[in-house]
Amino acid sequence: MEGRSSSLVTTTRTSMNRHQVDAIRRRICDGDYDTPQAVDAVARRILESGDL
Repeated sequence: MEGRSSSLVTTTRTSMNRHQVDAIRRRICDGDYDTPQAVDAVARRILESGDL
């Protein structure tokens, strides 16, 4: 059904509701993940996924 929004966001690994996605976006915008540890974890996951 085109034009109809879903309350779930689906990825290959998991499904999250819009509230969960919004909470994560707020944390990112607030800088909660601006740490060397978070950057390292993201970099490792990207490398492990083969996206680079």
